[in-house]
Amino acid sequence: IKAYDGEDYSVEERIRITIDNPTDADNIAPIFNQTGWVGTITVFCDANSNAIDRCGEGAVIDLTAFFSDPDGMGEAENDLLFDIFNDATNLDDDNYADYVRISAQGVATYNPPWVQPTSVIADWSLVGLMFEARDSYDSVAYSYKVNVVVVSVAFSAERLDSGAVTATDPATFSGKGLPNSIVAARFDDAKGIRLNSTRVGADGTWTMDIASNQMSGVEEANVIFEMDGQVYSAPGTTADSMFELRSQSADANSGNLLLIIGAIVGVIVLLGAGAFFFQVEYEEFDEDEVMNEAAAPAEDPYAWGKAKQTPVAIPQETATAPAAAASTHPGWLWDETTNSWVPDPNYAPEQ
Repeated sequence: IKAYDGEDYSVEERIRITIDNPTDADNIAPIFNQTGWVGTITVFCDANSNAIDRCGEGAVIDLTAFFSDPDGMGEAENDLLFDIFNDATNLDDDNYADYVRISAQGVATYNPPWVQPTSVIADWSLVGLMFEARDSYDSVAYSYKVNVVVVSVAFSAERLDSGAVTATDPATFSGKGLPNSIVAARFDDAKGIRLNSTRVGADGTWTMDIASNQMSGVEEANVIFEMDGQVYSAPGTTADSMFELRSQSADANSGNLLLIIGAIVGVIVLLGAGAFFFQVEYEEFDEDEVMNEAAAPAEDPYAWGKAKQTPVAIPQETATAPAAAASTHPGWLWDETTNSWVPDPNYAPEQ
């Protein structure tokens, strides 16, 4: 509908008029109650899975919670007939009746892997989906539009912090996954002991803490994460991604071990240095002895025969002057200088 004032047209407005001509003139048409109705429903589908439940439960809407029959005889599922409304103004909804299933209880379900002819997740969204409810007298009510957005999600895991793990300071992990699925952390060994688990939230994200008291007494280990039997692998790899966890006591023991190793290495270095200097000094002494031996002439065993004979001089005895005879004359002394007798100055005659 557009209005014209003689100069220009107003903004176009579209109004749907439904002619209700029930077989019973006193019939009251069904009512749609918008309370709690959402305009967008997000469905997460696992990009790395080919399972039929890769999208979980899909999009589920209980139509009986929004439609009612004022003059019905009982429950809405017994009084009303639900169906997909084909909007002539929306070319995208022509096949929606083939994709969305409505049970006898009035529950509408859209699970893309069950019904979609393509495997491309980006083509699985539904835009402008509408429902209708008819009573036994062919009176009808229509719902508001709802968009079902299908999002591809790949299972992921990452550690948000770093360092050693204690009972009060756990390691924190987070990632993405299929809503309502269980994410479990396990040791990567053959036993695969489960350390902790959590459920993926409705927004497709999850978080998990692992403290040292959850490590089953192991001080150091590699941990893997799995969801629905799928072990997380980093993008571009096929091997399981492992996260190393170390308790604080393991770091302490490692530090002590490093100190011990450092001390041992230091002692070995000192001993090696001492042995090196000792070897150097020893080699220097050996070299000096070799040089002295090389400088000394070789001893000739026949040198005595080759040596020049030198006559040995025989010393002659010096004639010694005969000692002077002892003085027989009191008061006199023999003077060797003058070779004569001289008076004794110390002589005193006897009385």
